[in-house]
Amino acid sequence: MTALIRNAFTAQQDQNSVVILGGPATNLVKVLELPGVKELISRKVRLLAMAGGAYPDGPPEFNIKTDIAAAKKLLAEWPTPIVASGYEIGDALRFPAASIEKDFAWTPAHPVADAYRAYKAMPYDAPTWDMAAALYAARPEEGYFKLSEPGTIRALDDGRTKFTPSPEGKHRHLILDSGQKERIIKTYTEMASAKPMPRAPRFRTQQKQDQKKTVAYALVRAASRLLATPFPHTVIARHMLPKILSETQLMISSRPTLPARSTGFHPR
Repeated sequence: MTALIRNAFTAQQDQNSVVILGGPATNLVKVLELPGVKELISRKVRLLAMAGGAYPDGPPEFNIKTDIAAAKKLLAEWPTPIVASGYEIGDALRFPAASIEKDFAWTPAHPVADAYRAYKAMPYDAPTWDMAAALYAARPEEGYFKLSEPGTIRALDDGRTKFTPSPEGKHRHLILDSGQKERIIKTYTEMASAKPMPRAPRFRTQQKQDQKKTVAYALVRAASRLLATPFPHTVIARHMLPKILSETQLMISSRPTLPARSTGFHPR
């Protein structure tokens, strides 16, 4: 997993990558320990959006307390700006059970709806901890959330987080704007329940390029398996990732394919 994430970074253009951390920092910290990776991340990544902590000074939070040592190391050593989505954000923004019954009715089997129903008895509105981090990462300029002033986030020994304002700090945390709550929920439901777009047939050369993109896309999705837990909010966030990745241009663009020559050479 660590080599896979590193290779996904390597394939990106400079400052083209946004990392979304939706679980404990265990795997991401292992990547940091690889030789030369901190410099690589500084060059390739422009932002880490993490779901973790409670701000500005809240109770212990699951993603932090699951691996406190990793959280401490990540927050101390990650070389790019970090924006954290705290427990309080996802708890206040609940994915509506009504959407599961209505917006996913276009198909009899959908992974989001199935996971939601399997988690516990319906109806219930699920917290959206990971989804908030993913939404900010995809659309930071849309004004869904307010941002704290710059500062530094530390993980404490009991699993709590502490935010200390500082003009030189590289960390911020999301602040809920009550005026945006309805808009955010609407965006969640629209993105999670969107129907897949049919793909038009293309020429063989274009198919080759698409295959390369698909491989790169799979690398980034594999890196995003940090979100892989059975909880509904992470399943929904994972389902949103393809749209998010396309919006943030995390898919690696293949180089232009040269036209085939008359000698019989065909691009590979």
